[in-house]
Amino acid sequence: VLQSLVQAATRDVLAHHTFSYILLHRRKIGEEIRTAVDAVSCRWGIRVERADIDELSFPAELQQHLAAEAEVKRQQQARVKTSES
Repeated sequence: VLQSLVQAATRDVLAHHTFSYILLHRRKIGEEIRTAVDAVSCRWGIRVERADIDELSFPAELQQHLAAEAEVKRQQQARVKTSES
């Protein structure tokens, strides 16, 4: 039951943030997850002290899409810098 609670809280918290925010603010996200889980688990006498996000993994297709998106962004920034010179 506790594992399901953690999974549900994680999905709920992550759904409210952008991918970039999640990558940049893992500690804040962990704290939000901890708060959400603790709000329910305290009724069972369980206190959650920490929720850490040690690793993020994504399906290969999503990784490829994100890499392509990042490359397009880098190319756009390079064009802007070149045109400003």
